[in-house]
Amino acid sequence: RQAMAMANAAPTAAAVSPPMHPSDSWRCDGGVCRLLVDLQAWATPPSAQSSEFAFLLRLLPAEEQAAVTRFVQFADKQRALVSRLLQRACAARALGLAWGAVQIARTKGRKPFVSAATIAAARARARPSLAAMPNFNYNVSHEGRFVGLASEPICLVGLDIAAPQTARSPARVLSLAELSRTFADTCSAGEWACIHGNGSAAACEEDFRLHWGLKEAFVKARGDGLAFPLRSATFTHPPLSQNMPPLGAESTRFKAVLTASVSVDDARAPDWAFASARTDDGHWLSVARGPPSACIDANGEFHSTLTAQRFDNTDWQQHLSAPWPAFECVTVRDLIPETAREEYDRIVAEERRLHL
Repeated sequence: RQAMAMANAAPTAAAVSPPMHPSDSWRCDGGVCRLLVDLQAWATPPSAQSSEFAFLLRLLPAEEQAAVTRFVQFADKQRALVSRLLQRACAARALGLAWGAVQIARTKGRKPFVSAATIAAARARARPSLAAMPNFNYNVSHEGRFVGLASEPICLVGLDIAAPQTARSPARVLSLAELSRTFADTCSAGEWACIHGNGSAAACEEDFRLHWGLKEAFVKARGDGLAFPLRSATFTHPPLSQNMPPLGAESTRFKAVLTASVSVDDARAPDWAFASARTDDGHWLSVARGPPSACIDANGEFHSTLTAQRFDNTDWQQHLSAPWPAFECVTVRDLIPETAREEYDRIVAEERRLHL
């Protein structure tokens, strides 16, 4: 993301509200899931040397542990770890598998997915509920204080979290003019007109982040990421002034506050749908739903797990217009196997005692 790589900075307490109190349980009914982990709700003082971090890391396969620890900054290690915990927890619950039985693979474009072998093992168990999720897939994102996951049973799904600049890097906040120059080639002329038509600089910056998040959700659902020319995708959404939720009232669930449509090279794409939710402190959570036929997968394994490829227009529009579920705030404890929670609680309690 180049200039947006300010997301790698650790969230600061001065820039965001207090940690959220997570829900006690979460659901993945029919393969539909929306989860958020608030990194400020870490149970012990955040450190790569902490017993809590080491315990959570050991839950992952060796190759995933290595992928987490290759990062230099703890904030990046933390996000990478939580992302992998989210993926395994969601896949295990949706597919009815043991937590450790889930294998995560990646496309050539680095899009994560449940491996074909894991999907085959789940289908071999002939659970009736799996028939309703022939294309189970998910996407993850992190920025600012949150790591999130969205999953879908039929549609390709993409997720992007766009945090306020102050939550990414308070010392490097771009002005509206700087944003416009830096990202001039990412938005179409119509989008820039919409963004600059919001009045105040703060409202314009908010709308830019919303557009950016929608674009990222779109290309992440497809699987080609920033190889896709972002300017060619023009998003349209209702005025923010009519859809902005109130700030400051802390919540643990975030419902979609607006929907959006996209045109690609000036041609509307009716087989895509988008919805965005907004957290109490201004993080935009944008989700894309798209057709399986749009999947970009050079190696073919991810595509092979999408077994429902053809739909008539009426059926497809019904899938696109399914209710947009709210995002639910959870902790890492909610994501680990139940058999590991007693030891996790013991480690956290001991570490907290040492830091009193």
